[in-house]
Amino acid sequence: MAKYELTELGKTMVRRYIVECTAKRKEILDAGKDTGEETKLPTEEDILDDINYMFGLDDEGEYYNSWAVTDNYDSDYPLVLKFGEHLREKVMSSDELTDVIVGYLSTYHYDLECENTKRLIKEIHFRCDSLETENILFNVEACVNYARDFGLKTFLEEDDDCKIWDYAP
Repeated sequence: MAKYELTELGKTMVRRYIVECTAKRKEILDAGKDTGEETKLPTEEDILDDINYMFGLDDEGEYYNSWAVTDNYDSDYPLVLKFGEHLREKVMSSDELTDVIVGYLSTYHYDLECENTKRLIKEIHFRCDSLETENILFNVEACVNYARDFGLKTFLEEDDDCKIWDYAP
């Protein structure tokens, strides 16, 4: 689940960085100094994936990485993006939130067609809809655990047949 997205200034910084990487790559390849067979230039999506799924932000809230422009050369300088200036917390759409909830419930063998499970999804969605992205998965898990630990009385009917429990509730 992506946590960060680029601000308009961040998008400008990334576009500028990609243009500079492209120019350096062309210069190196045209001079015959290296090959580019093993290396592709980063895209905006590649950079966001790097931030969200690989490196994240450091303790100061910065992303800092030098990308390869050819097989043996990196960019002249690293791309530096700062939270609050170039990056912001990604706001999940309602559909993305539903996908997270359904994915979590599927992991725990809920029958997603069961009416009680559909009510549980709506309840979790309601509780999580206004939360920041980083808190959503925690709250989805907390809601499911609460339902399980307390016999599903809050979210589901007591005679729940929507879940194959790992243990008897």
